[in-house]
Amino acid sequence: MIEITEQYFPDLALTPEMKEKIEIVNLDGFEFLRITDVKFDGVIVDCSDVCGADSLSCSLFTHDFYQALLGSLKPGASFS
Repeated sequence: MIEITEQYFPDLALTPEMKEKIEIVNLDGFEFLRITDVKFDGVIVDCSDVCGADSLSCSLFTHDFYQALLGSLKPGASFS
């Protein structure tokens, strides 16, 4: 999606300055929370609203995922 946005929607793409300040991690979100001990100022969960037999996002709709997410936030942090 990042490459597509840069190619077809350049006004929405990250600027070089933005890229210096953030890190984008393209991984299964739940797996990432399991393997990192980093605490975050904020987290954006961008997942589909479909959870079916063939969906990779089902773990993002579980109590365990949100417990892990809450445990990864710094005090005063937020998520959406």
